[in-house]
Amino acid sequence: MEVRHARDHLSPACDWIKANVFGHDPDDPIIFHRTDIAKRKKAFGVLNNPDKAALFDRAVMRLMTGTQYSVITALVDKKALAAKEEWRNKHPYHFLMEIIVEKYVQFLER
Repeated sequence: MEVRHARDHLSPACDWIKANVFGHDPDDPIIFHRTDIAKRKKAFGVLNNPDKAALFDRAVMRLMTGTQYSVITALVDKKALAAKEEWRNKHPYHFLMEIIVEKYVQFLER
């Protein structure tokens, strides 16, 4: 994502969601953390309200479809890795980060 697009589009859109869905207090900033959102923890408890949840879902979908970005992702089968002796003492997300960085470098080289 270009910095200009993040500054001019993404940040204001996220700020709108924080203000209009969560009643954002600048002294207690809201951080969009997937686990907290999914479990409705902390400020995201407001999403138990069906109207707020619908507003949040619409706003996030509008944000994702209106934002210019590329995604590089990878999946890890933690159970399969744990079954292999060489991976038992390694954190699966560290392994995953290595793969993502490697794929990103390959993308840049292309």
